[in-house]
Amino acid sequence: MLSKLSLAPTLLLLAGCVTTGSENYQSIADLQSKGLTPLSGEEITKLLTGNTLVGEYVTTPSANFENKKNKWMEYYDVNGTTNYRYCEAQKNKNWDCGKNVAGAWHVKENELCFSYDDSAIHDRCFQIYNDQSSYLIAATNFKSAGYVRARIDKISDGFVEDIPFSTHP
Repeated sequence: MLSKLSLAPTLLLLAGCVTTGSENYQSIADLQSKGLTPLSGEEITKLLTGNTLVGEYVTTPSANFENKKNKWMEYYDVNGTTNYRYCEAQKNKNWDCGKNVAGAWHVKENELCFSYDDSAIHDRCFQIYNDQSSYLIAATNFKSAGYVRARIDKISDGFVEDIPFSTHP
């Protein structure tokens, strides 16, 4: 059974698995070789509905985050809408969380799919894996397909305008 949990204490453990360094890409095949399977559509719906997730993007062959940090937070309303906030910071700088986008989410089979109001790209889909220390989000289409694209750091009940980001090293 899935539980809502704060994953902040596990971030240090993730350094060897999912990092911003290009030599540490993690693919869906890597996850599956460890015996991990994607969450079912029902598990995804239960995890997201009515909750705010906070996470961090990771480097893939098509998205390089080696010199900056990128965090996101997103509220998943029961009516299928989302409120997405994107934050970035260059090394030793404060977070800039200026991008706030409305969108929609739905589960298609065992994938979480998004469309955003300001984007030409629709139905960007992902699988979610639980490796017991965190949830990992892996792209199934577009440029980052086949790779872990983000990590979920925190799950909160309801809509939470959470900006806990300070300066990072």
